[in-house]
Amino acid sequence: MVLSSKVTTFVLSMEKYKHFTKEQRYTISACLRKKMSLSKIANLINVSKSTVSREIKRNLNMYRHYVWIDAQQFSDMRKHIPRRTRRMTKGLWGEIVPLLKRHWSPETLISSLSYDYIPHV
Repeated sequence: MVLSSKVTTFVLSMEKYKHFTKEQRYTISACLRKKMSLSKIANLINVSKSTVSREIKRNLNMYRHYVWIDAQQFSDMRKHIPRRTRRMTKGLWGEIVPLLKRHWSPETLISSLSYDYIPHV
């Protein structure tokens, strides 16, 4: 298979994705306080302008300010959220099918099954 020069260039220029460090987040926060442009901030920490923009937008605190310690905490919290939804197990599906055949409503199914499958305190 022959790749075009554009595709080859793109593949060769791709770098592995890296997370922002605490130092980079601190730098972004300090530069924003000094009213520096996104381009200058991006050049300073060696990332693209859009990456800086995305980081700021994603990690604003409740006052709509970018504070590096808050941004770090938001990032740490997101690491623990699963990206994929859980798949239904065969056991759970085996319990749902007979109830559907009995014409149970989705609301009744959810309330009935959630009691059995969600841990209670």
